[in-house]
Amino acid sequence: MPKGGLELSPTDGTGKLVTRLASDFFKAAVSIPGKTVEIVFQPHIQEGLRDGTFRLMKTETGEVLADAISSTSKQVVGKGRIVQTGQVKQLAAGAFQLVSIAVAQSHLADIERSLSALKGGISQIQDSLEASEVASIKGGLTYLQSVSELLKSNGSPDQLSMPMQVTIAQLVMSSNVWREKLFEDVRSLTKRIQSQQDADTWGGTENTFQALLSHLETTDKLATRHSLYTEFMRLLDFLLIYIDPLKKNYARPQAEGPQWEELLSRLRSDLASKADQLIKSRFNSDEILQARKDKVNLKMEKFQKIGLEQLRAYEVFSLNLNERLDRMLSSSEGVRLAISFDTNGEVKRASLQ
Repeated sequence: MPKGGLELSPTDGTGKLVTRLASDFFKAAVSIPGKTVEIVFQPHIQEGLRDGTFRLMKTETGEVLADAISSTSKQVVGKGRIVQTGQVKQLAAGAFQLVSIAVAQSHLADIERSLSALKGGISQIQDSLEASEVASIKGGLTYLQSVSELLKSNGSPDQLSMPMQVTIAQLVMSSNVWREKLFEDVRSLTKRIQSQQDADTWGGTENTFQALLSHLETTDKLATRHSLYTEFMRLLDFLLIYIDPLKKNYARPQAEGPQWEELLSRLRSDLASKADQLIKSRFNSDEILQARKDKVNLKMEKFQKIGLEQLRAYEVFSLNLNERLDRMLSSSEGVRLAISFDTNGEVKRASLQ
C-alpha cells in the first residue's frame, strides 16, 4: 500500500464503491499507440472471478495473465478478449466518483460533530428567532442529517434523487438568506448603540452603563446563531462535494467572511467610542468609570473573538476539503488506487494517492 495515501475504509459506504470498482479493474484496461482497448471476459467467467470459483493465471514471477483458471483444478476456463473502445468510460467515471466521495468521507468525523453542534445550538436560540425561522433551521437540519446518513451508508451520490438535489440547492439559497438576516441584525445593533443617549439625569453613569450592557445581551444570541450558520455551511459544502465536485451545476454557499469581520470591527469600535463618550461623570470615581468601560468592552471583545473563531473554523474546513479534492484531480501523475484483498476476495484495504 502506498505511504501517504488517503486510506479508505472498506466497511463504510465508500468501501462498497471500491469493491464495485475493483471488479472493473479485472478487465485490465490497457492503452496502445492510437487506440484504447479493454481485456474482457465472457459474463460467466466474470461471475466466476467475482465469487472466487475462477482466478487469473499468474506466471512464476507473479505477472498476471489474461487467462482465467479454475481455483481448484487450475485448468484454463476462459481467455480475455481485446475490445477496442473510445475510452474506458465506466472505469474513468467510477474512479473520478471515488475521488470526490473519498475526499468528502475523510471529513465525515467533522461533519458528524457539526450535526451534534447544530442540534444543541438550536435549543439555545429558540427565544431569539421567529417561530418560522426556527422551524426552517430545524427542518433543514433534519433533512441534511438524513441525506448525510444515506451517503454514509451507501457511499454513492447515485443514491441522491433529483428532488434531493433540488432541495439541497434550495438550502444553499436559504443559507444566503440566513446570512443576510444575521448581518442585518448586527447592523441594527450597531445603530442602536450609536443612538444611545445619556440615561442618567443626575450626573451618574449607572443607568447608561446598564443600557449599554442590555444592548450587548443580544450578542450571545447572535453568536449562537452565527455558530449554527457556519456549521450549516459545513454540511452544505460536504454534500456538494458529492453531487457536484467540479462546481458546474450548483452555486456554493458563501460565508462572506470579510464582510462579517468588518461588521464586528465596526460594532466594537462604535461601542468603545460610545462608552468613552457616555461613561464619564464627576460623581463617579475614575476606578468605577474604568471598570464599567472595561466590562462593556470585554463583553464586546468576547463576541468578536467567538464570531471570528467560528468563521475561521469554517474557512479552514472548507479550504481543506476543496484543496484536497482539487489537488487529487489536477495531479499531473493522475490518481492511483491501491487495493488489497483478503483470502475470500473481499476488499481488505484501499488507498488513494
